[in-house]
Amino acid sequence: MRLSKGLRHKSLAFNLTPMVDVVFLLIIFFMTVSQISKINSQFLQIPEVGPFDTEEAPITLTINLLESGVYLFEGNLTTLDELISIVQNQINKADGKPERLSILLRCDHRCPSGHVNELFSRLNQINVRQVQTAITD
Repeated sequence: MRLSKGLRHKSLAFNLTPMVDVVFLLIIFFMTVSQISKINSQFLQIPEVGPFDTEEAPITLTINLLESGVYLFEGNLTTLDELISIVQNQINKADGKPERLSILLRCDHRCPSGHVNELFSRLNQINVRQVQTAITD
């Protein structure tokens, strides 16, 4: 009696390559994480930051520059010369340290840039370096 060739049993085989890849990736991951956790667990004595002393606290002035090129400080219209004298007085209150003074300049978006450049150059002459600008509509 002759048996048919189509009924032979085929052996099942699993491809283990992806499984080995996953195992190696897990090993690498856990080795890396364990090294990072060792680094983070080292003891360091970090300095504490206390509250600012009132004499060393930064002084912030807000200056508004209108479309017409007029300066507005604390609700009062001022000229550039008056504004520079106000800034100079604030520097004198800060023990003559212009680095303790920070200026926020708020400009109307229609204001010519020449007014901003002129203010920056005058502030630079009195060593004020911390100036931030904001543009409003």
